[in-house]
Amino acid sequence: MEFLKFDARRFFLFGIRFFFGAWLLYVGLSKWVFMGPGVFVGYISAQFDKTWSPHMLNVSLAWLIMVAEPVLAILILSGRKGAKSGC
Repeated sequence: MEFLKFDARRFFLFGIRFFFGAWLLYVGLSKWVFMGPGVFVGYISAQFDKTWSPHMLNVSLAWLIMVAEPVLAILILSGRKGAKSGC
């Protein structure tokens, strides 16, 4: 319950991080649970195979999306910070 002691700015950032992380986790896991990996990869491949993009790149992109969304959501929800900038 430490977040109740936050000032307005930190409380707002906590709320945005929580809601965006929860939404991204839902979207990422729904691809695994509701659609299934094969259906999602097939859908992305079928849509992008009509373009100049090679098939293997489309399949790789679909798998990258399926893995990256839940991983990034967990990092956002955990509050981990990225590399510090020089500013």
